[in-house]
Amino acid sequence: MSDDHQVSYEQFGHELSHAEWIQLMIHFYRGEMTRATAWRQRLDVTTNWAVAATAAMLTFILGNEALPHGALLLPVAVALVMLHLEARRYLYYDLWRARLRMIERGLMAPALWRDAARRELDHEADWRRLLAEDLHAAHFHMPYYEAFGRRLARNYTWLLLLDYAGWLLKLGIEPRAASSLGEFVARAGAGPLSGEIVLTAVTALLVFSFCLGPLLTRHRHARGEAHRYVPGGDSDRWGVV
Repeated sequence: MSDDHQVSYEQFGHELSHAEWIQLMIHFYRGEMTRATAWRQRLDVTTNWAVAATAAMLTFILGNEALPHGALLLPVAVALVMLHLEARRYLYYDLWRARLRMIERGLMAPALWRDAARRELDHEADWRRLLAEDLHAAHFHMPYYEAFGRRLARNYTWLLLLDYAGWLLKLGIEPRAASSLGEFVARAGAGPLSGEIVLTAVTALLVFSFCLGPLLTRHRHARGEAHRYVPGGDSDRWGVV
């Protein structure tokens, strides 16, 4: 293409009228909302499959006396695989969610309230540049380990706790109800490992999983999420006004 037919940057985008720019942002917001909704649904599907698979396998294993207690490693393995998939999907969901929050905070909130406009000018006057750079070279806004820790803390520690409870239940009732604590602990043995060692190790791993989520998310990279509910003030007016 010759120089006479090249389109300058100003002709391409910078000279949009205010109405055209608003229309552009409306359609962009709708597109990002569609993306975020789709990835949110993928997150929910992963969690639902993990819950359904865990419940089905626990029911089958507890209802079959011929299966050893070690068979409960299978639902644990399934939960960990689902956790990995959900952490990956959460990275993509957070990408679209962060863009939506940028538009809501930088464009919509100032349009509704003058004080919000002053705050944005003081703290995030360059939100358009940040959004444009993210569109030009998209990148995740948090590391994988933080996404892993978030999904672990919010969903999967409870599935692991359910697997642990099912394991204890199987030790206590099959092949018959344990008559003493010693018999219950002895049933936890696996090969050369005694019941005490296995029971202690499994319990320690469960406690570690509960501590791992907060440990991985202690440094928050994601921004723009909803804060915890604080009673009093305008918070109590929602749903009433």
